[in-house]
Amino acid sequence: MADGSSSTRRKRERCASCARPTCVCLCEGIPDAPLSTKGAVVVLQHPLERRRKLRTLQCVEQILKNVYVLRGRNFPTGKSRTFDRMVQLGKHGKPIVLLYPGANIDTVEEVVQQWCLQASQRPSHARRDERRRAQERSVLYDEDRGLEQANYVLVAIDGTWQHAREMFAAMKSRLLDEANATRAQLSIQSPGLEQQEEPVSRHILWLEPYKECITTLEAIAKALHVLEGEDGKSTFFWMMNFLQVLHRQQAKYDPGIEARSEISCKREVASGHRYRRQSLAS
Repeated sequence: MADGSSSTRRKRERCASCARPTCVCLCEGIPDAPLSTKGAVVVLQHPLERRRKLRTLQCVEQILKNVYVLRGRNFPTGKSRTFDRMVQLGKHGKPIVLLYPGANIDTVEEVVQQWCLQASQRPSHARRDERRRAQERSVLYDEDRGLEQANYVLVAIDGTWQHAREMFAAMKSRLLDEANATRAQLSIQSPGLEQQEEPVSRHILWLEPYKECITTLEAIAKALHVLEGEDGKSTFFWMMNFLQVLHRQQAKYDPGIEARSEISCKREVASGHRYRRQSLAS
């Protein structure tokens, strides 16, 4: 007969910082303090993603300072104060970029070029008026000052491709029509990586269905590298470093990870980076 020892089994010790079991602690890949960015990041995460044991976005709020993770399948008016605030900011001219690939969709680099062109053509008095309106709005919306003060907002959907498609269809009108968001996708080239460096996307936890797929964390990192300019380089490598640490820690206990990585490396890189899981995830 059981002596009750099974019910009083010792729980695995967990790291106080990353909340992971100490044997697979991820703090090595997390900066001492969250990184500041010129823009804000809003992640629209499908509820099921949070249940996964492995997820690349689990420590994103410890890596980035100005990031908002909103969980839900849809965000109608009144459901999320942060989402509603973002929509209002977009209506008043705040640049919003939605990472969602598709045919004939501009790359993030092309979007930045369009911003620069529009800014150069805008008269100086118009820019002063925009700054004044931004200051007035910051007084009204103190609770989301990070969104208010951001130069732009980057939006990413976190879920499987099926979930992402459903969420995009449900929120398309609010994001593209009401918030005036610009839909964009990543280019083929991986920003910030020299030829001799190993692409981080080879460090995977499982095989994706398409060779263009990358994780949400990697997609955000690459987009920020472009949107932040020179300042985005440090952010990019910290986020990629976290992904490498996650891969290395899990590989200790799952020998199949290295095999899957080797298979992935043999796939040819196709044109147009898409991010299917928009979370490696979970």
